[in-house]
Amino acid sequence: MSTPAEGAGLRPEIEQAWTRVALSGLDHGMEVKDPVITDIDVKSRLRHAAGPVLDALASDLLDTRFSVLLADRSARIVDRRVGGRAPAQTLERVKAVPGAQYVESVSGTNSLATTFETGRPVSVSGTEHFLEALRVFSCFGAPVIHPITGRIEGVLDITGPVEHENDLLKPFLLRAVTGIADRLRCGSRLSDQLVFSEFQTRTARSHAAVAAFGNDLELSNSLARDLLCEEDMALVRMFAAAPQSGKSGTTMLTLASGAEVRARIDVVTGSDRGVIVELELDADAVSHYRSTSRTRRFDGAILPPMPEQTAEAVTRVLVCGEPGTGKTTRARSIAAELAGLDSTDSLTHTAFDYLDCAEKFAAEPTDPSAIIELARCSTGVLVFDNVDVLNSAVATLVRQTVNEFSGHVVLVCDTTAQDNPELRSLRATVTRSETLPALRDQRLQFGAIIKDAVVKISNLNRRQPLDHREPLQSLRVVPSALEVLSRQDWPGNLVELNAVLNAAARGRSIGDITLADIPLTHRYPEVSGLTRLEQIERKAILEALAATDGNRKQAAEDLGLGRTTLYKRLRRYRIES
Repeated sequence: MSTPAEGAGLRPEIEQAWTRVALSGLDHGMEVKDPVITDIDVKSRLRHAAGPVLDALASDLLDTRFSVLLADRSARIVDRRVGGRAPAQTLERVKAVPGAQYVESVSGTNSLATTFETGRPVSVSGTEHFLEALRVFSCFGAPVIHPITGRIEGVLDITGPVEHENDLLKPFLLRAVTGIADRLRCGSRLSDQLVFSEFQTRTARSHAAVAAFGNDLELSNSLARDLLCEEDMALVRMFAAAPQSGKSGTTMLTLASGAEVRARIDVVTGSDRGVIVELELDADAVSHYRSTSRTRRFDGAILPPMPEQTAEAVTRVLVCGEPGTGKTTRARSIAAELAGLDSTDSLTHTAFDYLDCAEKFAAEPTDPSAIIELARCSTGVLVFDNVDVLNSAVATLVRQTVNEFSGHVVLVCDTTAQDNPELRSLRATVTRSETLPALRDQRLQFGAIIKDAVVKISNLNRRQPLDHREPLQSLRVVPSALEVLSRQDWPGNLVELNAVLNAAARGRSIGDITLADIPLTHRYPEVSGLTRLEQIERKAILEALAATDGNRKQAAEDLGLGRTTLYKRLRRYRIES
């Protein structure tokens, strides 16, 4: 931390920056830390817009000791113009090089990193720099804000020797920032004009629902507006922006209404990531969905239809999946149908017999009496839940019971459980199996799954039946929250999702669920590339923040970490304020 003498008399914005930097673990006498250095996209929209402006700046600053640096929206230096060899060497000594991510935790207080942190123009001169290594500089930085989206696209910085400090450089730099913003606007207009032209062409010649997406543009024809609700538009937007969508392709999407559409994506030639998406209802899929919806769909997952049963037919069904995927509910639904009842009655009726092996054999793992009694008194349909917990002896008895039983049997098994020969023999008795997909594998159906879940929560909170489908108002997950939820890993699958949505609903039956309603543990998307240990650590930090209502000091104490260490972890795992 700074001494009172060192920190005295600082401007408020610089004093706040010093506090942030000290909490990140830097000390005044340190050198600039080694920044993260990555490749630069030389064809990026920001570099393209800034190029001529930077050329003009470099010409004006020729034969001076000033340099101009451009950073992108992640504070990575993507372009640098210097007035000669000496300024270049000076910048390299403080590691301000192209490709470097120049943030406060690496370089302390300076007009590039601090402007990026605050989103406002900042000047930092001499002793206002936190690190002594940077006190030879006087610099001024300003954010480059896209004139249409209002988002920060980057930071433009002018840096020179502290003895050459000149306040006239500030309006000089601000004019350059305005020039880059104007070129961003013009570039977007040109790209979006191409997207708009292609959209008009497609809507004129196609009878399909058409949506178009550009950097600052989102269009849809009347068919698309009738077909797609807001959740569906968020789904289509995510599909259009997916990495695999860099070229034309076709896939099936499930809408919140349950309808299936065939989506074709085409990249607009000459545009900056502009795409056209054509959506056509799959008539066969919709017809089949309507006629078999009781058995083809379960909480958004597409399932194979139940085979037609004759009076003499005997069915052995295996339902398996990861924990939380809804195996028990699905098994009960199948059992109800096999008993000749509507699957929606599966939680209340007694037309089938149910045994939870995990519960029954936890205390008496070798007592077979429950299985014998269940088979003897069964009404004709048996459900054995959690058969993966059975030891060899009891698994053998269940297999014998299944083989000898004259009625229908439904087995439920966890796919993550350790396999054994007896369990494999038991699974071999089935005539049909269903594997419920993990939630993370249903990205394209996620909007429909969310819709089903919030309708049930709304009905529960207004004390309506869970399957009530009257045209009443219900909760709605706004697109920004839906996008964050769709990017979670969901190890607990539907059980975890329902817990999160229940917490976000807060007892409401109507209204919007926004990002602010999502629990802290799920408010931030998963970070790719983490080891298993890092994933566990990140989850523990999120849970601690949630338990302390975002109080970082208390969370650090609960975790047994210093505040500086916690702040480092928050940045590392991209957990925002």
